[in-house]
Amino acid sequence: MTRSKMDQEPILASWTIHEVLARYPELLETLIALSPAFSKLRNPLLRRVQSRLVTVAQAAQLAGLEPAALVRQLNAAVGGNT
Repeated sequence: MTRSKMDQEPILASWTIHEVLARYPELLETLIALSPAFSKLRNPLLRRVQSRLVTVAQAAQLAGLEPAALVRQLNAAVGGNT
């Protein structure tokens, strides 16, 4: 789903995974494709509880990714340029 640039706020490393998925539910599959560590997010109960506690930066570190790179990839996946 593509959103207009006017409707879109760039994803930040400080956002929780819950915030990301609440605004952009289509990013669940993107996250899982980026790292097997994110496959636990397929479980609705774990996603509901754990995603509220972990920021994008923390999730990147847990998955062995650079936080800035993960933010760029997520924004690119939703059509952003940041």
